Amino acid sequence: MLARTGGLIAAVAAVLALVGCATEGQSDMTAETARDELAALFDETETLLGGDWENRDDPAPYECTTASGGVGVQYAFSRLGDGATDEATIDAHLDEVAALWGEHGYETEVVREGDLGPRLVGGNDRRSRITFAMSTEGSFLSGGSDCEPGSPEASEPVSE
Repeated sequence: MLARTGGLIAAVAAVLALVGCATEGQSDMTAETARDELAALFDETETLLGGDWENRDDPAPYECTTASGGVGVQYAFSRLGDGATDEATIDAHLDEVAALWGEHGYETEVVREGDLGPRLVGGNDRRSRITFAMSTEGSFLSGGSDCEPGSPEASEPVSE
């Protein structure tokens, strides 16, 4: 299995804690469609980057508050992957992922602060927030799907 350091796992936990149910705008999309779209984008990102990936997506739907103040549903995704050999490769991968996510309607920004190292943060007009980070020790993808109207009890878990 992929070797990970405590720092990378802590970084994943920190990003997941920051991924909330954003509440701007509304959508006609269902929670399951939003879930499936984000899972497909993460799969496409893994294929672009190559290497071995560990899927740690949470199959359970989460309750969130929609932009209109109603009860909504959101899904959380987390994937761990291989690290890069050097800083130039990390920067190249950040650029490649930014281009891919841009094709899917995400605005992205590279953040270079703190102990986490460089990471790509993306968001779209449907309120999905996602992050990609890579170091020489490992990489991770993390994010939450749109917060769509519904209840977790009535929503489908992610199929394994």
